[in-house]
Amino acid sequence: MSGHYDYGLVLISYLVAVLAGYSALYFGAQLTRAISRRALWLGLGALTMGTGVWTMHFVGMQAQKMAMTLSYDLWLTLLSWLAAVTASGLALQRIALPRISPLQIGASTVFMASGIVIMHYLGMEAMRLAPGLQYNWPWVAVSVVIALAASAGAMI
Repeated sequence: MSGHYDYGLVLISYLVAVLAGYSALYFGAQLTRAISRRALWLGLGALTMGTGVWTMHFVGMQAQKMAMTLSYDLWLTLLSWLAAVTASGLALQRIALPRISPLQIGASTVFMASGIVIMHYLGMEAMRLAPGLQYNWPWVAVSVVIALAASAGAMI
């Protein structure tokens, strides 16, 4: 099956990612300096970063136009958003500790990458289309490696 991309939506997806990244850095910086209200900054950072990652991904998925009817399961879609927010919170919590060791950076990388992978594949499973999805497992493995590499780059 072939399709095409709506490059306007691709651009919007990119801009959402940039704005979410900037916002997450802001909240992360507040978190590292906060003596009080750390939970507030952590929550705002997790919500901003996770929602930004999820929105960028979802808008990017909408940019792929195919000649078929497509809908989404609401609960799986919301669960994919929750995975992104939760993983962002776990990663921010680790990375904002007063002393950051390589082990903490590694743990944050795994938390973030796991959230990205779970969010992505839950989002894919939320798609209601015919014919159904079929996964190419070597490419799934490559996507996990990319999520780990991108998360490591973000944590360093």
